[in-house]
Amino acid sequence: MLDGQFLTIDNKHKKDYQETWGVNLFAIDINDYLKKGNLMMTLDDGNGNVVYYRLLKRID
Repeated sequence: MLDGQFLTIDNKHKKDYQETWGVNLFAIDINDYLKKGNLMMTLDDGNGNVVYYRLLKRID
């Protein structure tokens, strides 16, 4: 379920399983690595701490 900038993933086969991902789409170039159109996803451990980053790069 997408709610604002957060994506929640559950698994009907695992009781009480849930992942909360923060979703950020870059609107401008930040540097040579973080470019406009890239998507940064961050996984929360359930206590507000980021435990995993995923960078999806836009392809031309």
